[in-house]
Amino acid sequence: MKDHSLFFFAIPLPEDIREEIQIITEEISLKYDTKKALSSEPHITIIPPFWYPGTKVDTLKNVISHVSKFIWEFPILLNGYDTFPRNVLFIHVVPSDELQSCHDQTYNCLPQDLYYKVKRYPEYNPHITIAFKDISAESFAEAKKEYLTKEYLRAFSFNGLALYQHNGKTWDRK
Repeated sequence: MKDHSLFFFAIPLPEDIREEIQIITEEISLKYDTKKALSSEPHITIIPPFWYPGTKVDTLKNVISHVSKFIWEFPILLNGYDTFPRNVLFIHVVPSDELQSCHDQTYNCLPQDLYYKVKRYPEYNPHITIAFKDISAESFAEAKKEYLTKEYLRAFSFNGLALYQHNGKTWDRK
């Protein structure tokens, strides 16, 4: 698969919220010695990373055009911090019918040669990851204790999807 690249679809955040969450992620990185979440800008994943030929970026960009025919602007609410098993700390995105529809419509618009290869989770759980993978269990326990008691409340309007491609070190928005 040397001609393949890693891609994912996500909702990019408005600049002010993205910068704010980037600062939070950097603070966590320094305090808890975790860097993995810094490899991409803060975002809400719609379709998790998958391999696809790097030469077919335009095919993937067409997915965004198709989805935009079905999904219009809608409110997104960020409310607090939470965790997943396996040391994932994130900002909670309040689930909504619109987010679920965006997730479902994006899957439905995937190219046929990709549709059955992309991992589907039984339940879509929108979130913004701020620490994962390279955080130790001890650091995760400390971060969890600190962040689950903090408040974080922001709202913004969905204004479209973005495609991200891995460049070997970090994720670039296409």
